[in-house]
Amino acid sequence: MTDNHQTSLLWTGGWDSTYRLCELTRNGKTVQPFYILDSTRKSIRHELAAMDTIKVALKQKYTEGSAKILPTIYINQSDIIIDQETSTQYKNLSRKYHIGKQFEWLSAYVKANGLSGMEIAIEKNNFRQRDHFFYYLGKHLISTNNTITLSYESTDQDLLLFKGFSFPIYNTTKIAMLAEAKKYNYETILALTWFCHNPIRNKPCGMCNPCKDAIEEGFAFRVPVSGLMRYKLRKYRKILKSSTNEIMTE
Repeated sequence: MTDNHQTSLLWTGGWDSTYRLCELTRNGKTVQPFYILDSTRKSIRHELAAMDTIKVALKQKYTEGSAKILPTIYINQSDIIIDQETSTQYKNLSRKYHIGKQFEWLSAYVKANGLSGMEIAIEKNNFRQRDHFFYYLGKHLISTNNTITLSYESTDQDLLLFKGFSFPIYNTTKIAMLAEAKKYNYETILALTWFCHNPIRNKPCGMCNPCKDAIEEGFAFRVPVSGLMRYKLRKYRKILKSSTNEIMTE
């Protein structure tokens, strides 16, 4: 929910949402972070630790602005009740596209609490071809008053799943974010973010989707050697399997 006084932001401690937090803080905005506690996520401990560290770093960098980051509101995912309309919209979309389950309960939470314009840090990734849904979503977004939201003229009623959100960085790539961070000297804060879903020995695994995204988007330096080796090995196995299948069908 964004107004003249406060911006509500879904914050995960990851690169995209932290970039947006830095951007808002740098511009002197009051930010209300929200975080959904999902006990099934193996990375939850790392995400929470990253957010604590980032808050300290922001306080040191933006003495005045940091005071405008309100205490994070934590919501237990298991406490969110999915209404029938939201469930139907999600199921219809997930039949056609790969779309994360989290968008169902995020939408349900925003709807149940009467929130509007909740910022969600989704960026259109030109490298990540598997996310066809977000390209499709982009065709139904409009930009007005420096805010990107779902068009009310959208012909796909199932996209109303996202009507309670705004997408401030949808047209921004991670490379562009890094350039902006360097310009305003907060790239060291972005380096504190966490992205891996399945850490191994407290380090990025190199195999989950966020790790693959980091490697394929030019951020391989954020993945340890062990993770890079797993990534390359898995990629090699897929190529080998594909080649074997082709030979067998000839």
